Amino acid sequence: MGALLVQLADFRTRCDARVHKWLGRPRRPSGARRRTGHEHEQLFRTLIEHSPDFIARYNRRCEVVYANPAMRQIPGGGGFRLALAAEVGTPAGQLDYEDCIRVTLRATSARESEFQYDGPDGDVRWAAVRFVPEPGEGGRSETVLAVGRDITDIVHYREKVRQLAFFDPLTDLPNRAWLKDRLPAALAYADAGRRQIGLLVLDLDSFKEVNDVLGHACGDQLLRAVSMRLLQGKRGDDAVVRLGGDEFAILAPVHDDDLDLAIIASRILMALAEPVVIDGSEVFMTASIGISRYPRDGSDAATLLRYADSAMYAAKRIGGNQFCFHDPATTRAAVERMELGTALHGAAHAGELVLLYQPIVDLGGAGLVGAEALLRWNHPVRGLLTPDIFIKVAEDNGTIVEIGDWVLAAACEAVVRWNAGRAVPMRISVNVSGRQFVMNDLARSVQAALAASGCAPQWLTLEITESLLLENDQNVGRTLDELNEMGVAIAIDGFGTGYSAISYLGHFPISTLKIDRSFVRDIDARGKNLALVKAMISMAESLGLDVVAEGVETQQQADVLASLACHRAQGYLFGRPMPEVQFVPYAQSGKVL
Repeated sequence: MGALLVQLADFRTRCDARVHKWLGRPRRPSGARRRTGHEHEQLFRTLIEHSPDFIARYNRRCEVVYANPAMRQIPGGGGFRLALAAEVGTPAGQLDYEDCIRVTLRATSARESEFQYDGPDGDVRWAAVRFVPEPGEGGRSETVLAVGRDITDIVHYREKVRQLAFFDPLTDLPNRAWLKDRLPAALAYADAGRRQIGLLVLDLDSFKEVNDVLGHACGDQLLRAVSMRLLQGKRGDDAVVRLGGDEFAILAPVHDDDLDLAIIASRILMALAEPVVIDGSEVFMTASIGISRYPRDGSDAATLLRYADSAMYAAKRIGGNQFCFHDPATTRAAVERMELGTALHGAAHAGELVLLYQPIVDLGGAGLVGAEALLRWNHPVRGLLTPDIFIKVAEDNGTIVEIGDWVLAAACEAVVRWNAGRAVPMRISVNVSGRQFVMNDLARSVQAALAASGCAPQWLTLEITESLLLENDQNVGRTLDELNEMGVAIAIDGFGTGYSAISYLGHFPISTLKIDRSFVRDIDARGKNLALVKAMISMAESLGLDVVAEGVETQQQADVLASLACHRAQGYLFGRPMPEVQFVPYAQSGKVL
């Protein structure tokens, strides 16, 4: 639009230069001068008449004084019938075409606006128009020159870029960038209307399993189905956003914040409870929802997002298919987990990890036969931490591999020291996380620890949970077979709690069952526990497995277990977990001290 004005100005300048040049020449007859002026006018008119740009002049009554052919082709005869876009550089709002002319007449500078108009074929098109005030006598603007150019392709491209930047291509929902861009304005709007805003963050509970079992194409279908249900269930003012992956957000203005938001979350869970049919199969899906509230929980977008996210993870940790509101305790727990996770990186290298050893004894009178290596973290600020505080964090952030390798190496080195000169070698038991099977080549790590320490494979027992066997993971079975071929023993830790792996015992190279302390605790007082322990020992004997009873604290418990033909035991009766310097006398004497 401005380019044409520049061309016109340049053309006028060149013409004026030629006139000044001619002034120094002999004067031509007056008729010749008139012909030259006429030629100039013709050149200007030809340029304007054949320009594809829209050019028009309006008087103070907004009437068309002149319109070139391109402008006259627009329906309405020399003006834009539909003016929808806000003036460039002005606050949100709309100025119609005549308003722009009136504003320009009162102004002293040019202005630009974008307008919609109907094209020759009835299609909706866009034009950028520059309005230039033209002062008359006395300096008051008497007319306005409007020069426009079709920018339909630019608008479409701009919209395409915006779509890519702010909308999810799979679901067509607004994306995380859109939410971060719009959330501050939504909070300001809530302040102006004295309303409150709820931010709900939703994460599907078992989406990874859908991708793994049915494939990513089916996973995409499920995400589209979830987005449709969220859109169908939303209220008029709510905004549904896909944050990424299987995570969504709902921005919901509310009045009675807790009650309204609880109702919204409950309706979402009910909507998602209906099965989704994918390729003829029904897929059932649940979700965990975290809720933060403005202004109660935070005063800015980043804080609300962080709090809603932590509340969502709290809902997931307690079983999923439910919602949780943000509260300070939840946030403190999340911050603590994050800080622990950060500190765990390099904890082994910094010498902060330590092993304690608890004696394992033979109930038949053979005395000390081994020990279980129990991990502790000597945190630089919080002191000695037990695994229940930090192992789950290590599993989630991947440091479990580094920690597991350190434990294997340290335990193997310790048992080598204890067995030096012993006629009957001791065994060392090490707990192994299920994530070490998934995130690491466990067999290779064990082999490396044995080779580096000189530990015989027969001196090492790895303890796993029975839930690991129920996952029916081929990689787990293959790794257990490799460990068995090395000569490393495998024990089931906490046997009988939570799951029943009895049917799997014959499929894996298991050598030992460790009866959980919950069964041992009341073995001398409750007949049911006595019967259960007796059944476990009998089953293990029939399968040719060793048995270790955990949590033995009294001599009466030890006597009952011995009478049931339980081979080995560990517990406070025989010794608490202790550092190696205290355990060495046990190892040297071979007896319980």
